[in-house]
Amino acid sequence: MPCGAIQPGVLDCDEEDNNNWFIEKRSTPVDCDMHWISPSDEGTYDSLLSHIGGDGGMDDLITAVAGVSPPHVKSLVIYQTTFAVVSFCGSISLHIDYHGELHGEVWTAILPLVLVEDSAPELVIKHVHTAELQQLKLNLNTAVVFGPRTIHATNTLKYHDAYRVCLLLSFGFIHKENISFVLDDITTNYPSKTDRALLLKWARKPHWKCLKGGDSVHIPRLDNDAIYGVSWMKMFNQLASYTNNSNHVEADEVEECPYQLRRWISQQRFYFLMKYSTSKSDATIKYGKILTSAREAKLKSIGFCFTGKKGSSLHESKWMKKFKLAEAFYNKNGHCLITPSSPDVPKELVRWVRKQREDLKCDKGLSESETKRKKLLDSIGFKWKIYKI
Repeated sequence: MPCGAIQPGVLDCDEEDNNNWFIEKRSTPVDCDMHWISPSDEGTYDSLLSHIGGDGGMDDLITAVAGVSPPHVKSLVIYQTTFAVVSFCGSISLHIDYHGELHGEVWTAILPLVLVEDSAPELVIKHVHTAELQQLKLNLNTAVVFGPRTIHATNTLKYHDAYRVCLLLSFGFIHKENISFVLDDITTNYPSKTDRALLLKWARKPHWKCLKGGDSVHIPRLDNDAIYGVSWMKMFNQLASYTNNSNHVEADEVEECPYQLRRWISQQRFYFLMKYSTSKSDATIKYGKILTSAREAKLKSIGFCFTGKKGSSLHESKWMKKFKLAEAFYNKNGHCLITPSSPDVPKELVRWVRKQREDLKCDKGLSESETKRKKLLDSIGFKWKIYKI
């Protein structure tokens, strides 16, 4: 994202879903290109919450914060949602997010969505007692939560042709006694600093509430089919079934794995390769977008391997089956010159023999498993050349 590419104002990103976003960039510090992108209306706010609910992990996050809150905190509401995008910051600007009177009642959660590989620690935290500055490294799938008195800042950074994206959530225990302090610290277009009635309305119907016999969580959510796609979820569930029953063996290494699932697995690996390709051609961008961040995270949650395992147990088993056929031909005929004209030889064996000549004819650059295969073929008199030149 080039510096200055985002301009402040309201952006209509999706006319079909009527999502509208408010974009702002503070004038200071002038040597930082951080932009904040937040819902501009109720519909967009609810849509964003529904995407982070459920599999987004917000139930667990908000319940965990409630578990360490003071006893008087009986409810929590997510009242501010903002995407922070940055590619350059030339200085450290320490600050706090809330009024000190809100200590124990409001929190900020930072959810990293896009991080730059090999980046230095992204945040700086000032120690409350020693005033020492400590650096904090962000990690995907791990939220950072802090309260009103946490003095922090974006660390200095300069990403080249890259940017960082985090979702910032403000949530807390809102009531009539602290509502003025909460409104003072609001920076979004929706809710606005003047919308006292809206915040009190949300406080009466919070996202988390302490109840007798257990907590109650009410965060809007989309079901998995809506987030990931019906057909994608169907294949994912098949993959998860094989993964759970295969003792950590990749599904496409299991012989009983259906062809359709193998093909789907191969497609996910291809999309992953395109998504993180250094080439930014129209093709890589097009195919890379198919593997959304939500789909990628879903696959990672079951330990999916995005890089195929050359020489895996299944591939080795298939290779050995073909080798046994070639060995049987050698034992019967006294040679291993298998050609299309050889009698009683299946076509797939002829194709396999041709592939071995193409893949293994040179000694240089062979892997350990390929070297072993070549030695096995040599042991049955395999012919690497069938024509004299």
